[in-house]
Amino acid sequence: MAAIVLKRYHNFNGDRLYKHVEAFLPSYAQPRFVRIMDVMQTTATFKHQKTHLANEGFNPEIISEPLYFMYEPAHSYIPLTREKYQKVVSGEIRL
Repeated sequence: MAAIVLKRYHNFNGDRLYKHVEAFLPSYAQPRFVRIMDVMQTTATFKHQKTHLANEGFNPEIISEPLYFMYEPAHSYIPLTREKYQKVVSGEIRL
């Protein structure tokens, strides 16, 4: 998963991110999930706090921020809804 903070007045573009990831990252490094955050939480020494992100995982029931997942048939990152989450967990949608 990648957690990102968008620049002010910018919108998330799943198609564009997918093309960029495919072009520049090997398959094992491509994030399957993207979480859009308002602000990245840091420690007193400016390190990113990742443990709470890892604990929350990618469950849209827990996370209130926008979540997207890499959907290869569409060549895009698409919103992770509760229905799609269930299909991912059950294996109906393969990552």
